[in-house]
Amino acid sequence: MKHILLTLAIVLSINTGSFAQLADGSIAPDFTTTDVNGNTHRLYEYLDAGYTVILDISATWCGPCWNYHQGGTFEEIWEAHGPAGEPGVSPNTTDDVVILWFEGDGGTALSELTNSALGNWLQPDPNGEPVNFPICNDDNIAALYELPYWPIIYTICPSRVLTESGQASAAQHYANLGDCPVAVEGTNASLISFDGSLAPNGCETSASGNVSVTVQNLGTEVLTSFTAEVIENGNTIASEDFNGSLDVYELTTVDFGNLTISSTDYEIVITSTDDNSNDNMIYQTLSFAGETNQMVTVSMLTDGYASETYLEITDQNGNVVWFEGNEAIAGNYATGSEAAPADQTSPLVNSTQYDWEVQLSSTGCYTLTVGDYFGDGLFASQWGGTDGNWSLKDNNGTVINQMSSPEVFLGTDVANVLNGQPSSIDAINALELSVYPNPIASAATLELTLNEKSTVNMEIVNVLGEVVSANIYNLNAGNNKVNFNVNNIESGIYFVQLNINGLTTTKKITVTK
Repeated sequence: MKHILLTLAIVLSINTGSFAQLADGSIAPDFTTTDVNGNTHRLYEYLDAGYTVILDISATWCGPCWNYHQGGTFEEIWEAHGPAGEPGVSPNTTDDVVILWFEGDGGTALSELTNSALGNWLQPDPNGEPVNFPICNDDNIAALYELPYWPIIYTICPSRVLTESGQASAAQHYANLGDCPVAVEGTNASLISFDGSLAPNGCETSASGNVSVTVQNLGTEVLTSFTAEVIENGNTIASEDFNGSLDVYELTTVDFGNLTISSTDYEIVITSTDDNSNDNMIYQTLSFAGETNQMVTVSMLTDGYASETYLEITDQNGNVVWFEGNEAIAGNYATGSEAAPADQTSPLVNSTQYDWEVQLSSTGCYTLTVGDYFGDGLFASQWGGTDGNWSLKDNNGTVINQMSSPEVFLGTDVANVLNGQPSSIDAINALELSVYPNPIASAATLELTLNEKSTVNMEIVNVLGEVVSANIYNLNAGNNKVNFNVNNIESGIYFVQLNINGLTTTKKITVTK
């Protein structure tokens, strides 16, 4: 016997101490720190002076950190390219690199730098000289730079843009300087990054949200003004003017506010004239959720109570275009009743895998509904049975949506899919297909719009799959209204099925007398 189980789900947010890594191309956060010798270092002062900064965040207990530190890579870079006049720097230095090395573990004492289990970090080579580049013990740096693992090594360009350079050789580290953007002579407003929150949701064919960008002065002259625009399908939908003062490499944010964009592609463009047009555009792409090309696959592993399950796909007007499972419980979910009405048409088998391919016959937004009569979803294990699951895949086999967990699915689950490609003959405009009144007592009207003159085969089918009424209509392109009656049909749930030029659509109706 089933017993109704009430479960209170509590979601906990657990801080594990890890962070999401700063992506390549991010703007490096500024900081001021003090090394073990008492010298102060500010990141942006070095960048503004034209230096590229190599930043190493390690921990004294980290074996890979120690092995790289012992290798002498940074000593080699410091000697050949470090700031002129600093200890250990060659008189022939290129004078364009600063190295900042951090012990970034907040649980490590300063004394561990000299007496850790791995060795003396201030003099990693027992037979060599002490480290000359700055060594800092800063507990805040790991959080500031969203440390994903130990060690993390970044190359930070004078433009403030960072890239993870890793445990590279001295030659490779120095070669990375060639990837840093250089300020051009004159004025240059440069679009650096898209910072907005614009994103589509579910089956919408447009996206709304904030649109903003970071603009940097990558010219040698002070930047006092520029114009930035958001362009969709060749049309400007938002424009902002900047008037102010940006020194070389300084940044500003341009906020266009909340916008709605319907195209999958749009651009943000600096439209004012400057001395370098190569960095004046950011190209953005939207991928509308659940987009597919005509065919979807509905997969289900039934649980131990398959007779309680019903699945249907409806279009954006509520028309049923596909269904499986127990039609006798359609729309009657989470009842708490144990004995579902019998399924008279190919009942689903307990604990069995099914994969159904469904052809979506017209462009539009479709919804898959998975319903459970009792209301425990596919969570049969709580009664000693076997759990089930479901998923919805696009025409490439990629999962569009799926059941998150059997205990979450209680009563009904829904998943949306956007069919982004029209079929070869888009005979039905699903937005304008309707049956009224519904429920039907005696007579009703079917209204639909056709793209071309068509022969329409109409059948009314009961939940057993039996045809109880059939008619053929020759209809013209445009809006059509067809009157029909249900005088010879008993009360119950039925499906009006239309076949038009090889395409099929279905509308659920209820006959009440």
